[in-house]
Amino acid sequence: MSKDLGKINNEKITKQKKKLDSLYTIYSIFKEQKNTEKATSLEIQLRSEDQELRKINEYFSNDVSQQVWNRLNQYIKEYGEANEYKIILGTQGNGNIMFAEDGIDITEKILEYANNKYEGN
Repeated sequence: MSKDLGKINNEKITKQKKKLDSLYTIYSIFKEQKNTEKATSLEIQLRSEDQELRKINEYFSNDVSQQVWNRLNQYIKEYGEANEYKIILGTQGNGNIMFAEDGIDITEKILEYANNKYEGN
């Protein structure tokens, strides 16, 4: 999934970079010719296209990665339940515990203990 989504987004990124390169080449020509009116117009368009490239990159690095992890975490949960595992450990995803049987989650008990021990109480 990561490779598939990466391929799709890399195509978008490459297309946007080529567009920016072309606009910058034209902008440079107008600057050399001292055609400030056209250069200024292209400068505005360059900023807009550069912003679009940043959005695509941000989407890929944040949203797509999150989509992959959400799907992977669901698969891990299904696998753990199907194979009757109590816990599956990992190094990425939702922390170090990738799946845990509901009955062994003691988060609430730990929070209650910590809140009772807190000096402010």
